[in-house]
This record gives sequence, structure tokens and C-alpha cells, in this order.
Amino acid sequence: KQWYQRRVVITAGGPIGWTRVDSKYNDMVSSVKQSGTLTLGRHYTSQQSGDATLEIIGSTEDLAQRGFGNTVSRYKIDGNDVWAFYDKPNFEGLLFTAQGPIGWTRVDSKYNDMVSSVKQSGTLTLGRHYTSQQSGDATLEIIGSTEDLAQRGFGNTVSRYKIDGNDVW
Repeated sequence: KQWYQRRVVITAGGPIGWTRVDSKYNDMVSSVKQSGTLTLGRHYTSQQSGDATLEIIGSTEDLAQRGFGNTVSRYKIDGNDVWAFYDKPNFEGLLFTAQGPIGWTRVDSKYNDMVSSVKQSGTLTLGRHYTSQQSGDATLEIIGSTEDLAQRGFGNTVSRYKIDGNDVW
């Protein structure tokens, strides 16, 4: 299946060592995503267009493009994911990390209104068969969601996986 059809064939939570894909789904995985959600909130001020929240699914490299650059004052995490908060776009300048699940939590005052990008920090490693048609045995490390594994040389060739953290994929 193509990534845009969004049919879930496997859900797994970590940490888990190398695990074979069930044979009925072998070579069918075309995209992967972490299942946790981060919700950001900002102050209620006229300069910031009032109180607002923004749901983040997957990493976001520039919150300003979503209307939330340097205005985050609180957050909540649904799921066991670990999220990293950065003071610059493109995941530069790590401010802090937080692990879910956690309800609405204030950003520490020294980081208030400084968050410019956020990233899920869990790692999924995919593996594929050793066959000449698939260019031999190989692995691919995924951090955050990947909508089209074919662009990374892994479209519909996944036969095993492992999850290093507590994340659900």
C-alpha cells in the first residue's frame, strides 16, 4: 500500500529488540509514524492573538510556519513518547526534553516563549531480507515519521524492526 492510503498493518511499542514482521504483512510496509501526540499552548495576550493550542503529530522543524514560533508557554503529551524542544528551527539549540504521558505542563520560565521546533526523539530501526533483489541485508534508522519509505530505499521491503525507547509506532 502507498503511504497516502494510511492503512495500519502493524502497531508496536518499545522497547523491543529485533522482531519479525508477521508473514501476512511482510514486505507491505511503505510508511511509518510514531503514534504519540504533542499539544502546544500559548499565552492569552493580544500580541499573540489570544489563547490557542496546536496539535503536533510528528516532528515540526519550524513552528513559526504553523503560527507558534517562540510563543509556547505550555504543552501536554499523549502517549509514552519523548519530545525534544529547540530554540531554533531545524532542531537546533536543544532547550529541554519531556516524556509522556503528561497533562498540561508549563514551560519552565527560562524557556518560556523560546521554542521554535519540536521533535519526537524515539528511534525505530527497520530491517529487510537478505536477497539479491533487495540489494542484500540492510537496516534503516527512523527518527520521527517517514511517509514514503521508498524514497529512503525501503519501500515494501521491511521484514523486521526494533524500537529502542518507550515509543509506540
